[in-house]
Amino acid sequence: KIMSIINDILKVMNLCYNTNSILIFFLIFILSMESRIDNELIAIGKRLHQLRKHRKLTQLDLEVASGVPNSDISRIENGKKNIEVITLIKFSIALKVKLIELFNYEGKLPK
Repeated sequence: KIMSIINDILKVMNLCYNTNSILIFFLIFILSMESRIDNELIAIGKRLHQLRKHRKLTQLDLEVASGVPNSDISRIENGKKNIEVITLIKFSIALKVKLIELFNYEGKLPK
């Protein structure tokens, strides 16, 4: 993904001939990055929800098992809250999955 982003930047910069064009490009780039970040947060939240339901846990159960407040779990599952790495680790331990499973959006559910 990063190489794709860098290539996109280089392509657009080749089209930019003046400072105003470059500034406009960077504004558009920042907005597109925010959109990509939002999409990742939504995908992680959906996967967390899927894994939690697969383990037949309520949000309260996951709160107890992970130490992450129920209100945060709800916001994370809805893609409304940024997630720290330590929180992801807590979820993977509580859900008894490898950390990578939280990012395996299209993957099978673990046993």
